[in-house]
Amino acid sequence: MCEMLRTTGTGRQMLRTATRTLGASIVAALIGFAGGLGVAQTTSTLDPTFGTGGIVTTSPTLIGGNPNAPGGGTTGTLTAIKQPNGDIPVVTGINLTEFSNPFFRLVRYTSDGTLIGATSASFAGSSSPGAVAVESNGDITVAGMATAASDDGATSFAAARFTANGQMDRTFGTGGLVLTTPAGVSPLASAPLVQPNGQILMGGPMSRVSRNASGETVLVRYNSSGSLDTTLGAGGIAKAVSAVASPAALAQRSNDSRLAVSGGTSVEFSSTGVLTSKSWWGASLTLSARRQAD
Repeated sequence: MCEMLRTTGTGRQMLRTATRTLGASIVAALIGFAGGLGVAQTTSTLDPTFGTGGIVTTSPTLIGGNPNAPGGGTTGTLTAIKQPNGDIPVVTGINLTEFSNPFFRLVRYTSDGTLIGATSASFAGSSSPGAVAVESNGDITVAGMATAASDDGATSFAAARFTANGQMDRTFGTGGLVLTTPAGVSPLASAPLVQPNGQILMGGPMSRVSRNASGETVLVRYNSSGSLDTTLGAGGIAKAVSAVASPAALAQRSNDSRLAVSGGTSVEFSSTGVLTSKSWWGASLTLSARRQAD
């Protein structure tokens, strides 16, 4: 079961998504639709103009899922986005049948919570969405992980781009889908960034190959068409050992460097993907010129 709620706040507006799994339920909260942009208020009430008393509940069968499948047909991360026209796309994973592999699903609602429809982004094997970036034209890029259907079960960075009206963007990759497999163990795209020039940067963690080996932070950059930008790292892929555990957000600085942030740690990469600095809660370490040249 997919459940979404919206609350109102006095004089301020902020769209915030919160995700939690309760058995087969996934709850997304959209907080504070009133006034101009600002911060969430300390007091709020359910918005009676949204759904039934501020809550919208959608059966998985209405969005292509199977209620008998694990998680009630919905899996993975759920994220809600408020578009300029008021529509609300929701990104989740979905299972068609009890034993099928999950894949990305974009479910769209009107501003009052009426279901518009759902679109699938299906990779070979199974996939799970991890993060979302919205472009200035309203296009929605979903990043996550895809696991191959082959016996080796190799995992890849997975990216799917939807148009503002919820359809697959066929100008991106192959039918709107792109898979990239960095050399390593279990790469996962956890943070996408749409750059001002239209390129898409994705960051994520990669596991250790042995107990004594350090994990890696991986950056992958795509052109707007979905092809790899070969000016980043080696052929569009850059790696850094023990940089940041799992990037939760990426940002582009005015000096054209990129920041990757996770918890109390932030790291900085040059525009070509070279790790240049690392900081812990304000304490900064600038890496040596030798390390920058590696």
